[in-house]
Amino acid sequence: QMMKVKVFSNPDEVTNCHLIYIAPNKSGTIPQIVSKLNGNSTLIISDGKGGIQQGSAINFLLDGDKLKFEISKQHIEQKGLKEVPAC
Repeated sequence: QMMKVKVFSNPDEVTNCHLIYIAPNKSGTIPQIVSKLNGNSTLIISDGKGGIQQGSAINFLLDGDKLKFEISKQHIEQKGLKEVPAC
């Protein structure tokens, strides 16, 4: 299946998509994007402190020199998505 990558400059430009990644320098826009995509099954992934608390389903963060991630089962289920265990 073909994949299309779109770059949005601000939350007003965000349209329905399967997955959206929010860079650390745009983390302040997470609540707006979550609100705009309300009702869509878009997986929201962020990168930085507080992403889950703002509404992301998956958030990457640094712990010292290690890259870690956190997952919000609640936010995944709210989007109508399913959490699949790792193989």
